[in-house]
Amino acid sequence: MQPPMAGRSFATNCAREMANGELLRKRYTLGQA
Repeated sequence: MQPPMAGRSFATNCAREMANGELLRKRYTLGQA
């Protein structure tokens, strides 16, 4: 069985990963320009 917090923390981790990806993409595009 999974604790109730598992799903929520997983979603938070996904959101954090997506935010980090956006920052890296912006930084990469700025570096290219």
